[in-house]
Amino acid sequence: MVACGNYHGVIGFAKAKGPAVPTACQKVYLWPDPTQGGMKAGRTVQTILNLAGFKNVKSKVVGSRNPHNTVKALFKGLNAIETPKDVQEKFGRVVVQSYLL
Repeated sequence: MVACGNYHGVIGFAKAKGPAVPTACQKVYLWPDPTQGGMKAGRTVQTILNLAGFKNVKSKVVGSRNPHNTVKALFKGLNAIETPKDVQEKFGRVVVQSYLL
């Protein structure tokens, strides 16, 4: 497996595998670390998030901890993130940014 990134939000991965496709249910939970304590994640998730340029993230892997499945689940989750503009178009409402002190 190979992963690459530019540390500014662009990441990718590639893997080679045999003809048998095992099934594995897996979830990767990500949430911001409000304490600014840096990256708190497993080695596989931490490496991918560092390549993407994330700084303060906590994560939890539920299910199989196979690196192939972890990377696949992580990318699936990162691709599912919606921007405020996406949410605005989806629901037809104006999204207002609020800044908390």
